Amino acid sequence: RHRAIWDEENSRIEMQLVSQARQTVDLGGEKIGFEDGEKIVTEWSHKYELGAFEALANRAGWCVESVWQDEKRWFSLQLLRAC
Repeated sequence: RHRAIWDEENSRIEMQLVSQARQTVDLGGEKIGFEDGEKIVTEWSHKYELGAFEALANRAGWCVESVWQDEKRWFSLQLLRAC
């Protein structure tokens, strides 16, 4: 099953797949065993305040050129350019 957990300390959502039974799967010819309840982390989705994201981008050599947000200001799409 899929599970999403909010990690307040790291400001991220952790996506997991959780085995619902003891099982063995074949992945590219390799056998991988899972116990009932064992999890695999499939994604970390980090969340940033606009200023924190801009500072992170700047440290990596990028400048924020434009920002678009949804009505609730929960999500943003940002256009970056090399500075």
